[in-house]
Amino acid sequence: MQAGFYLTPILYPLANINNITFEKLILLNPMAQALQDARYAVVSHDKVVITISSAFGGGIYLFVPFVIVVGVLIGGLVYFKSQANSFAENI
Repeated sequence: MQAGFYLTPILYPLANINNITFEKLILLNPMAQALQDARYAVVSHDKVVITISSAFGGGIYLFVPFVIVVGVLIGGLVYFKSQANSFAENI
């Protein structure tokens, strides 16, 4: 849980990371994308704020965080359906 906190650019701007590969890996985190987009909309419209479209140049990579979220949602629904019979007893 703590690793996810440090991998999401909450306390630091993503522009502080000098390696473009690490920037792209961090932007695959859906929370990082949301924070960077909010930072771009609220704080600054400059090139200093790195968004997923500026890092990857658009294309299919814009949908990777969305696919991750949908995959986790579907996985959670499947798990809940399989455990629904004994869910109350396990809590």
